[in-house]
Amino acid sequence: MIEYANFYQQSKDFMELSKDPEQTAYHISRLETDCVIINNERITRSIIITPKTLIKDWAPQSIEELKKEHFDILLAQKPEVVLLGTGKKHVLLSASLLAPFYDRNVGVEVMHSLAACQTFNVLCGDDRHVVAAIFLS
Repeated sequence: MIEYANFYQQSKDFMELSKDPEQTAYHISRLETDCVIINNERITRSIIITPKTLIKDWAPQSIEELKKEHFDILLAQKPEVVLLGTGKKHVLLSASLLAPFYDRNVGVEVMHSLAACQTFNVLCGDDRHVVAAIFLS
């Protein structure tokens, strides 16, 4: 389950998500304003996560720092779909910034980070090869 944990000033809202532990090595269990909890580990910076990989040293720490070059590591995972969690609020990204995904026919969905975390867990449960890039701020 993902706990909303003060993300929207709601302290005890939960969403139950099913997952098969055999399918995925990584599961997002909680998102707070200053961290994301993955497999009981508290992470306080932007991350890239796939069902089998966790990258904790992704360079951009805010959506404003994001450049096309930052997408190389996401595309190297050969995803079916990429989820970009833009932080607490949804931020519209330009088509020119997202062009590397379009050029390779990779689906990309941009949403606030809570939605990206929930969607990641659902797609993992459906055995999809999803890559999520999650910004905290």
